[in-house]
Amino acid sequence: MPSPSLGWGGSGGMAQVLKFNGYGEFAGLLYHSPHSVMYEDDLYPTALHLFEARKFLDHRPDLAEQIRRCEHVEEVTAISAQLAEFTRRDWAIVVLRTMDDVLYLKFRQHGDLRTLLLNTFPADLVYVESGDPFWGDGAGAGMNELGKSLMRVREWLRNPCGLPLLRGIPVHHPHTNLQLILRVRVFQKRRSMETNLACPSLAIPSTQRTQHKFRQSILRPRKLSNYLLHP
Repeated sequence: MPSPSLGWGGSGGMAQVLKFNGYGEFAGLLYHSPHSVMYEDDLYPTALHLFEARKFLDHRPDLAEQIRRCEHVEEVTAISAQLAEFTRRDWAIVVLRTMDDVLYLKFRQHGDLRTLLLNTFPADLVYVESGDPFWGDGAGAGMNELGKSLMRVREWLRNPCGLPLLRGIPVHHPHTNLQLILRVRVFQKRRSMETNLACPSLAIPSTQRTQHKFRQSILRPRKLSNYLLHP
């Protein structure tokens, strides 16, 4: 029998912890919840569709399209596994930042989910999934990378004119490096353009060479409309 969303924990001086799973009011936080994501003029049925498609999108768009057209999330993971030999070579390096990017788009494009996520602040988010020691808590011994990704996205949404607050993330974490800071500045440059916010302190380095390098190695050209806040 499915268990409900596990809800809040922690009291007194202890940090609040919000444990969630695929059931109950916080199920929308999951990457495979039934909420579509628009990316570069294409609509993906779920964030998981886009996440798995990003393994192939740059060099094998035909395979990415095959994943995008899957009707069920179970098919997405199965087909992606079958195509593993074609996965981009640097996937192990970019997997976490790709999840951040995909979830960021999801919560930007769905106002109800954005409110749900923002209202979890300042709790630590823990994805309770005993069978997934990477994205989930792995029965208490997992890495909880989905929970960490959601907390990073939450900080980006809370601080549209500031760098993400990396509270609680170890200094050796792959996101606590210069590349992340520069990538976030690109995001925030777009957001300031969209909302007419003045964030001069986040200006991207001005040299043409550096800007070109950012575009080529960090972000593909993307439609600004994907990053607009949706009600």
